[in-house]
Amino acid sequence: MSEGPGNDVLATRRPYLATAFVLIMGSRIVGAALSPVLFAHAPLALLALSPVPAHLVLVAGVSSPIAYWAVAWPICAGQCLLAYLFGRSEGTRALRWLVARGVASEGRVERLMKPVRMSAPLLVLAIPGPIASTLAGAFAAPARLLVPAIVVSQTLWVGFCRFFGEALLHWIAALREQVVEHALPLTIVTVAIAAWVHFRKKWAKRAERS
Repeated sequence: MSEGPGNDVLATRRPYLATAFVLIMGSRIVGAALSPVLFAHAPLALLALSPVPAHLVLVAGVSSPIAYWAVAWPICAGQCLLAYLFGRSEGTRALRWLVARGVASEGRVERLMKPVRMSAPLLVLAIPGPIASTLAGAFAAPARLLVPAIVVSQTLWVGFCRFFGEALLHWIAALREQVVEHALPLTIVTVAIAAWVHFRKKWAKRAERS
């Protein structure tokens, strides 16, 4: 990773996997930016766009168990399986691609490289999410081990978030009332923050290249 991303990083072997990965991470950003209005009026849509831990917990407090599991589990597991396939297709090039696209920082990728070499299935169990799944695929972890590990990890993760959200049911309901009342200004703020973070990363990359 120390040599930095090259131009070949962008020429992936299977462009449709790279495109799908970009769409996944892009939807997470959009979901985070629009999280107040979505949480107030379409919580399941928030879950579908951005199934990050905070959203999993919040939506658990305002949705039925059936609807929650029907949306959360397929999306969480599907995103991780797709990330694994992307890493398996590209190998270590996928790691440079993650950094070049700003999906993950170089420091984060390097920190995860040692545990993924030791045991990729344990990594995806301990750190469930697309980044860890991509690393597991990049280091050629066998599908017979990784696919069950991803399924188990996402089942446990979604279940834990559901349990935690139900435990905070009254607090989440009170929070949602406040969000509904101030949905528009809160959404403007989160959109502005998301745009600032996005462009700050672009400016940082341009400064590195110049």
